Amino acid sequence: MAPNLAPDWFYLFVALFVVIMAVALVLQLATLIGLLLAVKKLQVRLEQTLDKKVDPLLDSAKSVLDSARPMIEEAREQAQRLAVTLDQAQEMARGQLTRIDQLLTEATDRARLEIIRVDELVADTVHRVEQTTDLIQRSVVRPVKEMQAVAIGILAAVQVLLRRGGFRSTPERATQDEELFI
Repeated sequence: MAPNLAPDWFYLFVALFVVIMAVALVLQLATLIGLLLAVKKLQVRLEQTLDKKVDPLLDSAKSVLDSARPMIEEAREQAQRLAVTLDQAQEMARGQLTRIDQLLTEATDRARLEIIRVDELVADTVHRVEQTTDLIQRSVVRPVKEMQAVAIGILAAVQVLLRRGGFRSTPERATQDEELFI
């Protein structure tokens, strides 16, 4: 069997396709070259514009920086002096706070000791008041109670003696006698 050969129209189609591709490639090349030329032209115009407008701005910025440099140096020196002054003030404040802390600690300790002394004084005073109350109880109140008891006993004896003599006790009197007994 003989190999199958492609028809003629297929070769014609492939040739036409290659020609179209070649033309498209040439068009792309032309477009890229045009784009490159346009970018080069734009670069030149941009450089010229920058030279005309930016260079004067740079010159004025340099002159401003040159005139501001002494002020910046002076501000830096003042900032350094201020930092030193602030450090000194901070050290002084620390010293003062340390002294205040010591003073408060000492005052707290003294107050604590005084509170302890007052507490001991109050406790001693309460103890003495209790002793004095006990002494008054023993010295004054007991003898008064004993005398009252003796008086009640004498009164009861007199009443008993008087009842024998014909006086009769009433129920109110009996209640009063009982109350005195208690």
